[in-house]
Amino acid sequence: NPFSNQTMIPFHITARGIVKLEIYDVTGRLVGSFINKELSYGDYQTEFNSGDLESGIYYYKMSINNLSTTRKMIILK
Repeated sequence: NPFSNQTMIPFHITARGIVKLEIYDVTGRLVGSFINKELSYGDYQTEFNSGDLESGIYYYKMSINNLSTTRKMIILK
């Protein structure tokens, strides 16, 4: 899971809906929003570039319609 500058985040959608991908730091502060659009059924992936973020633990939250999941990621620079 650790990465330095960029990583790919894969996801699967089982039904058409509004998809949001947000990145939070360990304090719960929103540090970026990368997807916020309607997508159809299928497999997708999005590239995440850590840009100006410092090394540390972050969480990405993927929301599709009213369902969401959160995963941890580690940035090492």
